[in-house]
Order: sequence, then structure tokens, then C-alpha cells
Amino acid sequence: MSVSSVLLGDVRTELQRRSRALVDQGEAARGFLEWIAPTAVEGAPSGLRQSAARASALSGAQRTVGSVATMGFAAVSGVLDAPQTDALRSGVAWIIGRKLRVADAPTALLTDPVSVLGIALGARALADPPLVEQTLAWIRHIGEASAQLSGAPEWRRALLAVAAVALGGAFDEPLARNADLADVRLALMARGLLPTPTHEAFEADAARVIEQVRASEVETLNPVRAAARTAALEWIFSNAPIAVPGRMNASDIGRVLRRVPAGLRMWTWEKKGRARNALPRQWHVDHEYHVQNMLHVMLAPLFADLIPEENLRSIGQKHPRPDLCIPSLRVVIEVKFIRDSTPFAKVIEEVAADSSLYFGNGSPYEDMIVFAWDESRRDQEHDAFARGVRSLPHVVDAIVVSRPGSWESKDM
Repeated sequence: MSVSSVLLGDVRTELQRRSRALVDQGEAARGFLEWIAPTAVEGAPSGLRQSAARASALSGAQRTVGSVATMGFAAVSGVLDAPQTDALRSGVAWIIGRKLRVADAPTALLTDPVSVLGIALGARALADPPLVEQTLAWIRHIGEASAQLSGAPEWRRALLAVAAVALGGAFDEPLARNADLADVRLALMARGLLPTPTHEAFEADAARVIEQVRASEVETLNPVRAAARTAALEWIFSNAPIAVPGRMNASDIGRVLRRVPAGLRMWTWEKKGRARNALPRQWHVDHEYHVQNMLHVMLAPLFADLIPEENLRSIGQKHPRPDLCIPSLRVVIEVKFIRDSTPFAKVIEEVAADSSLYFGNGSPYEDMIVFAWDESRRDQEHDAFARGVRSLPHVVDAIVVSRPGSWESKDM
């Protein structure tokens, strides 16, 4: 381990510690922290779930800007139930009707971009077009009024700009060019709010963040900025594969998965034990979960943030749960197990249904890779199946691998 990596690790820990100051700055601030940098706070997202439950119980004069923002962060994190979602809807409708100035003095909304972002994310999660449009107009008005206040740091204006982007507003070009906001850009890209940059732009921002981390005095850093920098640093680390130099994208994952048949050449299938007194081992692949485990063994050494069966935001009574997820690349990997009796057309229908659930409004993922294990070894069907699956929305690749043909239990 290099001295440089040790120092970065130390600063990373200090950034997380500084970020945790948000826990004592109100539930909206804690909600922001648990949403943008969950590794920095112990117990995430259970703390956010509890905060949202308290916030949703408030009404009338008890309801606050912070309580609505808290529910917004909880909604986009997928931890709101149906009654709490109704409370969020009521809260957003209430908040966007409030005045931004009272007796010509600015209200706290103009200096609290964290809460404004939480409210925007809540409106986005509700996916109610009229409410989204009204909230976007309200946030634009806040942005215009906030710009007239002197001394507002650029990162606060950036959060307001991204709140508008979350609801379909245009991407702010100054935000895209400002070198000092590299940490904010990467943190918000990691949460799916800004467009994925080109490889060159990502590398440039990653280098700027590393320089920021090395040069800054953590103790004097605003906790909101510290949380954003923590998230940016986590994304840089997770986006770089552990065992592969450089960086990878969805296409690279597809190339790795196409090498599964080569790896299966040494898949254990013994007629007798190969060592003294050893029992013969035959590593069966009997169902989809075995295939998921195989892929996890392959990909976990490459991607530190690989998640098996992540629970996404519920859609009515449906609870989407992709087989494998790589948040840093916004990619889900869906595994299908094709038996002798399974029509390939049925599997295509399943993938289409999965796509419609995984990539709804507010999803943190953009692309899907389908990995199909063909137990029936109908190789003549593979090309048409893969082409059909790749034509579906969000599917960027489809790999079909037949069960090895020499396994005695099936072929002899």
C-alpha cells in the first residue's frame, strides 16, 4: 500500500466524520447525508426511515420545510410506505405555495438548498406531472431570488440548479464548467441526477476531487460540502475496478461475462476425488440462484459496490429487486435460467417486464445486462434471443451461455 493511498484513506475518514455534523443540524440535513453519502452515517437507511415516519405524522402548523424535505429524501431512497407517500404529496403541494419573502426579508428557503433539493426529489419520486411542473416553476423562482443574495457560495447555487434538473430542467452550463464544483458534480452524478460524463470529463473531475481532498482543511469545510465530497470520493473508488487497471463501463462487463464459458472449463465435476481420501465434488448449477452466485464470484473482485438483489422503489404492490447491481456504473445484471421446457419468447417477456419495473422514474439505474443460462443447450436459439432482448429499452447487452455439454449427469 502506498503512502498516498494511506493519506487518502485518512482524509476519507475525516470527511465522513465532518459530514456527520449534519446529523445534529435537523432531520432534513440528516436525510441529505443518508441519501448522498450513506457510508458516512451508521444505520442508514433505517435512520432515514424513522425520520420520515416522524415527518409524515406532522400536519398543520407542525409541518415544516425540513419535514417535507426529509420525506423527499426518504422517497427517492425507497423507504416511504403508501400513507407516508400521501403525506409527502400533501407536503409538497403545501410548500410550493409558500412565499419566499416576508416583509421584504428572505425566508430560510432562499438559503437552504438542501431542503429545496429534498423537496424536488420528493416531487420527482411522486411522478405526478402537474405537481412536478409546479414544483419546477417554484424552484426556478427560488434560484432567481437566491442569485440576488450576495455572498452565496457556488456549491449552494449548484444544489439549487440540480434540484431543477431533477425535475426536468435544463443542465446549467456554468455548473458543468466550474472546476471547483467537481466534487458536487460527481456526487450528484453518483445519485443519478446529472448526466454521465464522457470518459475524459470523468477523469478530469476525478483528478480535481483528489486534489481537493489532499489540499483542503477538512475541519473548516461546510458539512454539506464534506458530504458531497465524501460521496464523490466513494464513487471514484468504486468506479475503478479493484483488479483491473483503468475504468470499466457496461460494455466491458458484457465482455467479461462472455468469458464465462472459458472459465467453466475448470468447473469442478469429478468422478472421483483428486486428492487422497477426498470425496468427488460436482458443482451443480441447478437454478437461477446458482448462476447469480457464479456471477457474484466473478464480479465482486472487480467492483467494490456490487450489490446482490437490491430492493428498488416499490411500484404499487410490486417490489422490484434486480439480481445484481453496480451503482457506480448504474447497471443492473438480470439472470435468467432457461430450462428444457422454457420457451425463449417467455424469457423475453420476463426481461421486458423487468425493464419496465427497474427503470421507472427516480431509478438510480440506467442500463441492464441480461445473462441467460441455457440448461437446455438450444444453441440455435441464442442469436435470435440475444437480438430480441437487446432491442428492449435499457438493455445494453445480452449474453447466453449453455450448460457445459460434458457433464456426466446430463449427457452420459
